[in-house]
Amino acid sequence: MSRPVPNPARILDCARRLARELHGIEPPELELSERLEYVLWGRKQAWSFLEDGIITEVELRNLLIDHLDYECAHVSGQAWNDFAEDRRRWFMAVIDQELFGRPAL
Repeated sequence: MSRPVPNPARILDCARRLARELHGIEPPELELSERLEYVLWGRKQAWSFLEDGIITEVELRNLLIDHLDYECAHVSGQAWNDFAEDRRRWFMAVIDQELFGRPAL
């Protein structure tokens, strides 16, 4: 199933929000940008796997969050599971909107 490809600059903006609003740090720009590319279109090929039906939207979203969070966690000393559930749900909604234009299925 072919779907609109998300805008990398807008997803990077979401990653910056993760860094600032959840981790409380200045975004590690290069690392976040490289992770985004690595997961979606690079070695992990998550976007291709999604289109081929190998992974779900939820799996893609979670994989991307895990990788972006990793780049922030080593600076902030906090990880995804340290954040309140409502903050995690909020960020998942933000990233879903940029990736899929709606909540992940």
